[in-house]
Amino acid sequence: MIINNKELATRLKLGYSLFILVYLILLVLSLIFTFAPNYIFEIIWTVLCVGALIVYMVLNYCYIYYNDEGEKIIYRYQPLHPFIATPKSIEIPKKDFYKYEIYKSFFGKKHMVIFYRKTKNGIAKYNPVSIISLKKKEKESLFNSLSAIIK
Repeated sequence: MIINNKELATRLKLGYSLFILVYLILLVLSLIFTFAPNYIFEIIWTVLCVGALIVYMVLNYCYIYYNDEGEKIIYRYQPLHPFIATPKSIEIPKKDFYKYEIYKSFFGKKHMVIFYRKTKNGIAKYNPVSIISLKKKEKESLFNSLSAIIK
């Protein structure tokens, strides 16, 4: 099974870029035409935009490619925010795959998956990876696929 959310990732990245562009245009226009006294409009607008960007960064939307066809589990991901653009990959041979865990944070909105692998020195734990950008059906498919590999 292959899961690839490239289309959604592209829309999220484009939406993020447009959000920044609209913010900057409105900020410049409000400074030129002075919509409100004492720059109150600019302050409120900046606080709201910075808050929205912080939430976007904390949720950590990712481009995700998952493939369990073949002898390895391949899980590639890349955060969609502009400060960390390094693609990362987790490749685990199916015979070494031990288990996975689902971790929820940020008031239950941020879902993450943690992979475990058997090694000759014990069990290795990978860093948590955000799966918030997957649709509900894709998450279920991912969990069903991983559960089938464990058995």
